[in-house]
Amino acid sequence: MNASSAQEAAAPPKEGGGFLRFLAVLLSAGAGVGVGFAAHQLAPPFPPMEQAAPAPSASASAETSASAATSADSAPTASAAVPAEPAEKPSLCMKRAFPDKTFTDEPALEFVCDEANAVKGASRLKEAVVNAGNGKTTPGMKEWAMLGFYELSTYAALRGRCCPAEPAFDVPDPPDKCEAMKAVLGSIAKAAKAGASDADATAATKAFTESVKCHVRAKMTKSLGGYPTPTGGEGTAFEKIYGRLRGVAPAEGGGEKPAPEKPAPEKPAPEKPAPEKKPG
Repeated sequence: MNASSAQEAAAPPKEGGGFLRFLAVLLSAGAGVGVGFAAHQLAPPFPPMEQAAPAPSASASAETSASAATSADSAPTASAAVPAEPAEKPSLCMKRAFPDKTFTDEPALEFVCDEANAVKGASRLKEAVVNAGNGKTTPGMKEWAMLGFYELSTYAALRGRCCPAEPAFDVPDPPDKCEAMKAVLGSIAKAAKAGASDADATAATKAFTESVKCHVRAKMTKSLGGYPTPTGGEGTAFEKIYGRLRGVAPAEGGGEKPAPEKPAPEKPAPEKPAPEKKPG
């Protein structure tokens, strides 16, 4: 190679060719930027990133647990027992067994539930009825004076109906062939309870009457209080008390009076036949 050829190869390019190549590069770069911008505008936006909820602190967890426990304790439960209504006081229950105006105030008859000896208890009950009159004769005193041996059955009925505990009776053993008075008084008490049938009350009263008759025949009445031989009205007086106590008979002076019966209509008198006319 000669010197002139080497100088031509090393010479810088002419201004016209270089400008064209520079322009081509700019156009190519601009096209790439435009395509990229269009793609960015057409692409859907990125969804926002979900942020994790902050973990509850130890104090907040403790407060939540305590609140839940309090709610559970305060919420009513189906198995919670409903408090039962208080039972009627024994003295007021016994007062209902007697006629009106026997006791003006609440009588002090709690001893009836404590005294198992029927003979002693009946004697104290009689004193209470008399003392409640304050010197006057009350309907209860008149009725009690009719009882005789049936003071014992009255005492048993009061204990059975009005005392909270199951009554037991302390009475002497019966003579041979007589039904035990202890068992008879127990039947009277049981039939006086709420829900007992009239048939049970009737059967218990009958058994008591038969036991008294047996004691009278055996001349063993002193151990039962030494009452006189029954004459027939004693049982009627007891049935009034027994009925009021059981709620099957109106109290003295209470209840509606029965309506008077209407008289039967009178039959019309038969018509008299007209007199026959005699032929003229």
